[in-house]
Amino acid sequence: EMDEYPPHKVAVLVSGSQGEPLSVLSQVARDSHRIRIQPGDTVILSSTPIPGNEEDVWRTVNRLIRLGARVVYDMITPVHASGHASQEELKLVYSLLRPLYVIPFHGEPRMMQAYTEILIGMGVPRDSVIWLENGDRLGLDGTSAKILEPIPSAGSILVDGLSEGGVSDAVLRDRRYLALGGTVIVTLTLDAATGAVVSGPEFVARGFMDEASAAGLFEEAAELVLRALNEEAGEDDLEREAPAAVVHATVSRLLRRRTGRRPVVVPIVVEV
Repeated sequence: EMDEYPPHKVAVLVSGSQGEPLSVLSQVARDSHRIRIQPGDTVILSSTPIPGNEEDVWRTVNRLIRLGARVVYDMITPVHASGHASQEELKLVYSLLRPLYVIPFHGEPRMMQAYTEILIGMGVPRDSVIWLENGDRLGLDGTSAKILEPIPSAGSILVDGLSEGGVSDAVLRDRRYLALGGTVIVTLTLDAATGAVVSGPEFVARGFMDEASAAGLFEEAAELVLRALNEEAGEDDLEREAPAAVVHATVSRLLRRRTGRRPVVVPIVVEV
């Protein structure tokens, strides 16, 4: 029906004030939506970018301008319209609903406290305003409300599309170590009967140091690994450490002492 009216009589409300990639406004800005920007069109963003969204918002604005639109936003004209209700609007909603209990959420404690004080000022008993934290459970039976036992764990869950139930703390810890120090893989082959080194150790590093800079360091590490393994070979069976543990401890200690960094050291020991 838009085509039945002249452009100066058409106003369209669309989503995308925060530059969301799949929003209508972002698609319009990419010229991939059935709503097309024509030179001289005016686009009004009646919002301000939420911290963290600035890049997406300004990318959308720039694309709209390239298509010939005149973009009006709060930094140049006061057009911001809050998406949050005012105190009087909150009072009106409560007066219309008259609920037995009110549960403030989606806000910081200071905001929840302000809302609670509004309700108390309207004569609502403080016991009827229930605050909950992440993990709390509330039981309702139609006439009363009761705080139940909280769930064992609650909070943010990182989902990477592969891990069932979210990414564990151990995985996150390993990823932080990899990001900060990189990884060093140490491979060597041992004689299964005697424990003697058949080949190696050989080093492969990713995200730690460039190959040329690390060459001398890895040569020193190889000498220390061979010496440590020979010393372990002379120990009684009960006192002898696993070769992989010896390699890990020796290499980690040297790299930390020489570089001040803590890469993830992965020893691979093959017995033949």
